[in-house]
Amino acid sequence: MEDEDGYFGERVAATYDGTSGVFGPGTVEATAGVLAELAGGGRALELAIGTGRIALPLARRGVEVHGIELSRAMVARLRAKPGGEDIPVAIGDMATTTMDGTFSLAYLVFNTIMNLTSQDAQVACFRNAARHLEPGGCFVIECRVPELRRLPPGQDVLPWHVSEENWVAYSYDPATQAMHGHYVEFTGGQGEYRTMPFRYVWPSELDLMAQLAGMRLRDRWEGWSRQPFTSESSQHVSVWEKPGPLGIRHNGLVDADVVVIGAGALGLSTALHCALAGRSVVVVERHNAGSQASGRAAGLFKSVQADELRTRLARRSITRALSFTDWAGVPLPVARSGSFLIARTPQHREYLGQELAQSRRWGADVREAPRTELSYYQPAGDEYTLWCPEDVYIEEPASLIQACLAACRRNGAVVAENEPVIGIPVTAGRAAGVETERRSIAAPVVVDAAGGWVRQVAGLAGARVPVAPVRHQLLITEPASDVDPADAIARVVDAAVYLRPARGGLMVGGFEPGPLPVDPEQQPASFSTDDVPLDLGVLRKLAGQVAAEAPAADSALVAEHRGGLFTMSPDGRFVVGAVPDLPGLWVASGCNGSGFSSSLAIGEALAAWITSDTPPPGMTALSPDRFGPLSDEVLVSRGLWQYAHYYDPAGVPS
Repeated sequence: MEDEDGYFGERVAATYDGTSGVFGPGTVEATAGVLAELAGGGRALELAIGTGRIALPLARRGVEVHGIELSRAMVARLRAKPGGEDIPVAIGDMATTTMDGTFSLAYLVFNTIMNLTSQDAQVACFRNAARHLEPGGCFVIECRVPELRRLPPGQDVLPWHVSEENWVAYSYDPATQAMHGHYVEFTGGQGEYRTMPFRYVWPSELDLMAQLAGMRLRDRWEGWSRQPFTSESSQHVSVWEKPGPLGIRHNGLVDADVVVIGAGALGLSTALHCALAGRSVVVVERHNAGSQASGRAAGLFKSVQADELRTRLARRSITRALSFTDWAGVPLPVARSGSFLIARTPQHREYLGQELAQSRRWGADVREAPRTELSYYQPAGDEYTLWCPEDVYIEEPASLIQACLAACRRNGAVVAENEPVIGIPVTAGRAAGVETERRSIAAPVVVDAAGGWVRQVAGLAGARVPVAPVRHQLLITEPASDVDPADAIARVVDAAVYLRPARGGLMVGGFEPGPLPVDPEQQPASFSTDDVPLDLGVLRKLAGQVAAEAPAADSALVAEHRGGLFTMSPDGRFVVGAVPDLPGLWVASGCNGSGFSSSLAIGEALAAWITSDTPPPGMTALSPDRFGPLSDEVLVSRGLWQYAHYYDPAGVPS
């Protein structure tokens, strides 16, 4: 060991950032991006902060970063970099040194857990991280998987790197899990040898250390791009979570006031508002939060709706989005663009005239506009246009998911990702919680917000939700210099097409006249939104209807083509409320193309209903018991009709 700086004195610190090319900009930015998401607007603590190669890019993303570091030489290098003086650092051992306050994220990257050369020290590091975390916070470790299976029989050394400048090899002792790095550096024809001790550690052993520290595994990936971790993975990025204010007993039973199934926009909004009302909440999601329909949404908020209740909910959701930071405590970027509603046929002109009159009557700010003038849309003929200045959009739908996720955890809700629900126990005639693949969660209130899987989840309790999943698609073009990112949304109602600026290009989406029903129940158990069949030809046909006015929609190269499942109800309205004949089970579904944009208001209203046992004004009209018994055939046919007539003034199906 060199001195009080351990093995990372000035000699190592001087060249550390250039080590083996592993700290390249792409790797650093990917790492900082994931960590910023996990911080969720809260503070982050880096154990072994070193020269700040991760801390500084993370701080540039708006995260308040603190650090613990043993080596003064490494910290001196951090201080010499722009912004380095602004990061508080405590000098000391990462297993025992503390910082003031709590953090939403603690992290330890690049195999550094192995620098602690005893199991006791590694456990102490986990406990130190947990001590610094706020409820719902997470601890992240990046580490290699021990490579013992690469050892030839009878050998204990593996070569790692050989060049004219240096040789690196590692030796292993399977009996003690001791590991040594052997380094030879050549200068002027002379070689200098040094060695460094480590303790290799298995992913499952780290999970046990987390459990001893009161945390549990939330996610494990192969790398910072969130590739699946498999038996062939050579490294892992693992995320453990410190529970919120819920009792985790030794038998694995977790009690909560409310369990929400599904971490999309509707589920997270409901969970957040229940937590704000003082309830203990657990959210369980079989994939990653927002990875299904919500993360693939268009992000559009529309104040003009078909009835007064939906108009009120839509406008409330816009208000909640714009003020999210004020009431949720987490930043949420929202584009205050306004939107144009455009009709090019006499029939649709009359339809928009009716929309104008009733929307004004219901309080929405909607006006006639003399002409639509946008960088990407130029009228080619006679049009009737309404201007909706209240309308907004969220550029990246994942922003809403991450903001809700952070706000949930900030308010004590536990969000368990990659934890499928396999049962809803019914006790004395009421839903009594959920069974997941890992544990039982007892709760008097269960909210089914499982998106396209809402019917399958309700079926676990023998209940039925009257919706039909239908495919929806959109595309984003390659960036184009003639698309002004500040332009408003355009909705061409006679073509059932919507357009907005997106990522420097143009988003093009629409409602196909021959929609495709997709029932996950008829698919393999592994089916996810990634498996929804997409058809670019459908979008090209829709875009062709507005090619004269918006040529980029029809001709620009496609940068992204994505889709998801809309849950369509027989009457085109949300399905929200208590499930009939099964007390304790509630549902938040029937998005009908507006679930993402109305989620903040729907979640607020449903949480108020659950926590006060009193429905907010008008909400009983959305109860799932309004339909009575309907066959699957009728559900699908009516759902398809509602989708195909999203902008159609034709009326209602017989």
